[in-house]
Amino acid sequence: MEDLPNLTLSDDEPSSSAKSARQAKLHQTESLFQEQKSSWKPVCQTKQAARRLDYRIDGPAPESKESALEIKAAAEERYYARGYETALGLTERGLKAAEGLLHVSERRELEEVRGRCVRRLAK
Repeated sequence: MEDLPNLTLSDDEPSSSAKSARQAKLHQTESLFQEQKSSWKPVCQTKQAARRLDYRIDGPAPESKESALEIKAAAEERYYARGYETALGLTERGLKAAEGLLHVSERRELEEVRGRCVRRLAK
């Protein structure tokens, strides 16, 4: 023990010190968390994106990631509602600025929706 002067012995249990460290880190008790969790309600976004957007194919390209994701959601919504022409226009509009705004996987999803719309319209 004399070889290690910087170490101090502690009588605390590791589990109690871990709990206090966790509470200090989170600044919230478990009971407060459960109370907050029970007060939250799920948000259902059925057909919300389509109502907020205009469906002009020649509309401006999205300027923010939020608006690009909203266009993506509206395009997917229109596709599943069998509005293939509108969905195709929205995917084209979303892909205009997707290069810099959207993640690769989100861009790929938009391209897949565009491909499905083209196939459906070709039938």
